[in-house]
Amino acid sequence: MRIRTFKAGEAQTLLDLWRLGDATPSVTDTIADLERIAANEQARCLVAESDGRIVGSVIATFDGWRGNIYRLAVHPDLRRKGIARELVAAVEQLFARSGVRRVTALVEKDHPWAVTFWKAVGYEPDPRITRFVRSLKGDGAKKNRPGPDGMRAEYDFSGGVRGKYAAGFAEGSNIVVLAPDVAAVFRTTEAVNEALRVQLPKKPRRKLARHRTRPSR
Repeated sequence: MRIRTFKAGEAQTLLDLWRLGDATPSVTDTIADLERIAANEQARCLVAESDGRIVGSVIATFDGWRGNIYRLAVHPDLRRKGIARELVAAVEQLFARSGVRRVTALVEKDHPWAVTFWKAVGYEPDPRITRFVRSLKGDGAKKNRPGPDGMRAEYDFSGGVRGKYAAGFAEGSNIVVLAPDVAAVFRTTEAVNEALRVQLPKKPRRKLARHRTRPSR
């Protein structure tokens, strides 16, 4: 058996494993969501492979604050053979290399075998913490992904309705995209403004009015 990184083309195999392992279904149990993990630098999905087939999995993420473990699953026919322990050990090695100091494992409390396992490998339930969840409706997740031009949907105001701030914004602000070679030289707003001021037409100097002084009598 060997532990390796999950590949995007294996998403359906992983979903089938989770169903066999009696994992509670989630809205993110989709091929698209699993393929997104494979492309995410902050997430890693590891699988246990034996005789050319996937028999175990675990998902690990690090958000810069905590290490998180999800979807630890082993094929029912191969449990109690140390596969889950090897998967957790592999994840902890990844976390250690990233400087993770604290790890949270998401465990289904109604699965006594899972609770027993996590206690056996050194994890303890935290009675102070309660998990709150919310599933975003519709295409909420897709709206947060960058479009073909690299812009996220939340920053695209082209379809917005002009409100009380629109006129002032249009009058006082202009967004200019610099070419890469220009941006490499003028790296700050001040640098750009100083360069452009040279191109401004010089305003004619106003002549000061001469005041005649009357001789004192």
